[in-house]
Amino acid sequence: MDSVLPHSEEELRPAEAQQEMQEENEEQDHFPQSYRSNSPAEARLLDISQTFQHQFLYLYPERKPLLLTPTNECGVQKFVCTTLRPSPPRMVELLSWNNCASFVADFLSLEPLDPPEELPRQLRSPSLVLRRQSASCLEFSVLLCSLLLGADYDAYCVSGHAVQEMCARDQSWQDLPLLDPAVQSVPSDQKQQASKYAMTLQPELHSRYLRRQEERRQEAEAAADHITVPLSQDQCQKPVDPLHGVRVHCWVLVLSGSHGIKENFFIDPLTGVSYPTNHQHFLGIESIWNNFNYYVNVQDCKHGCRDMVFDLEDGRFWEPVLSGTISKKDLILEVQQREQTWSKVSSKEKKEQEVQEEEQRRVLKIPKSWASFIHVTEEDLQRRFPGGKKEILYRNAKLERFGPNVRSDGLIKRLSMYKELQSAEVYKLKMWYQNRRDHLQQRSINVTERSTMEYFKLGHPLHLLTYRCRALARGWEQEVEFSLGRSDNLVHRVITPDQMMETFKSRSDFLYHRHVSFSPHVQFSDQSDDTAELQERPVQRVVERFHRNMSKPAHEDVNERLFGLSERSIELKYHCNDHRLVPSQTKFLKPRESTEQQKAEQFTSDMVSCIQVDVCEQPPQIGPLYKMLRKLIREEEQLLEQISMSQKETQGNF
Repeated sequence: MDSVLPHSEEELRPAEAQQEMQEENEEQDHFPQSYRSNSPAEARLLDISQTFQHQFLYLYPERKPLLLTPTNECGVQKFVCTTLRPSPPRMVELLSWNNCASFVADFLSLEPLDPPEELPRQLRSPSLVLRRQSASCLEFSVLLCSLLLGADYDAYCVSGHAVQEMCARDQSWQDLPLLDPAVQSVPSDQKQQASKYAMTLQPELHSRYLRRQEERRQEAEAAADHITVPLSQDQCQKPVDPLHGVRVHCWVLVLSGSHGIKENFFIDPLTGVSYPTNHQHFLGIESIWNNFNYYVNVQDCKHGCRDMVFDLEDGRFWEPVLSGTISKKDLILEVQQREQTWSKVSSKEKKEQEVQEEEQRRVLKIPKSWASFIHVTEEDLQRRFPGGKKEILYRNAKLERFGPNVRSDGLIKRLSMYKELQSAEVYKLKMWYQNRRDHLQQRSINVTERSTMEYFKLGHPLHLLTYRCRALARGWEQEVEFSLGRSDNLVHRVITPDQMMETFKSRSDFLYHRHVSFSPHVQFSDQSDDTAELQERPVQRVVERFHRNMSKPAHEDVNERLFGLSERSIELKYHCNDHRLVPSQTKFLKPRESTEQQKAEQFTSDMVSCIQVDVCEQPPQIGPLYKMLRKLIREEEQLLEQISMSQKETQGNF
């Protein structure tokens, strides 16, 4: 409802209206002549359309007037079929219908119809709509249909009626759909031919095991994300729409036959989602049109579009505005017939045949579109969303999408999932990234469980693949997966306040597992949990396991090595021979003296114990045993340095 303006504002209104009119006139001067006037052929089309409109309203007085001759941005009436401007796509990304629909839905903002049950009187050209990034549902459809016609789809604009949430671009009553990965590969039939001078990249090597683990993880997450929230009876009931069945909407129809399409389907241009032609959201069709003709529906729509026939050449179901005009199918058949018979006809007969065909078409041929060619640039594809951002509300989630390079952190998509309907309490967050220096692709935060999961692509400085962090009763648990590019061949690490477990692969020393136990941490009253977590914890025990080295005898090949730092002991367990069940073992107690000489003097046979399975072997002498102990002590010192670096690496980079 308009508010009452004060007297001073009423006096200013004529001046403001005059200024706006002057700006519009200046803008119209920049449009081509086809925008500002009609050719004789277009004027004749307008006369035919007006006559058809009068006859239609006389035969169907209960129906509303058709959308035949809306005005363009210059205030000039144009036949609606000539507003479509088939434009062959220059970008590989716009060769398929789903990419075109996604681009139009993302690129434009919606101008709702006012009133929602009436057709608009103005229909702007698709090139202007593309430049302003704002359109009504009809202008959405005209732009999308023009792109599809340019890509050689058999597409039509549809004027009809739909449910309220579809007309208002309201997806808050829909469940969260499955989200595609942020980075999608271009189909093989759409890839550009590579130049012979282009540098060939080495194929990326992937682990089949990690790929299977990733597939299982994605399936589990998809199942968890799409668990429907139980609704109460009041929440399940939508409010009654007083305009149900009369709300005007416009969408796109794609008929089968082109691009291998086997079944007809609808595309909602506001969301870019495809639907079958019998979907319940579409309540009826008034008319459809393409750049060849305009067809009025004469079928009963009491059941929506469920039983509708889309044979446009059948006069029992569709009434064309231009009877006898040539269609796209006729042009295709004519070209095929001409190719078959053209070589057998003389040049004189060819000219006579062309003249006869031209005279037959002259009356019914629709003139070329008055609208300018549609130019979709690389910048349009990159900018994507009006203002760089798009927000979609679902039944229990909110999806925010950002254009590439719009945010400094590389965020391109953020999903917020809520515990209950109409609640602002987020229980899970998902973020997708692009073009980051740390190669982060996705981050998932579970607020309820206090956990974070991150995924990286190949190329991270630390060769990260995944990183997971979750809260425990005391402290945090961090789990990291690495690619095979690390110098230490580390592939997996799990670290908690009490222990750290590392898994290695394909090492020259045959090490494959390391388990570190830390001493209990004593926390002072004035020390926070985060400060205590950042401090290095003293190592209490380290266990390392090794694969079998076939170049050594089994009784000399270490299978497990245990460093008991709190007990000042080192234990070695060897691999078993094929005919043995019990392995050989050696245990050392480290001397407590500081100097090497004192250690050597203090070391006695009581400080070492050996279990030899083969009684034929000679027992080891005290000298070689002490040399072995010295070597193990040096390896223990190096091991403690590696553990310290692992703790710093985990705390400082994740």
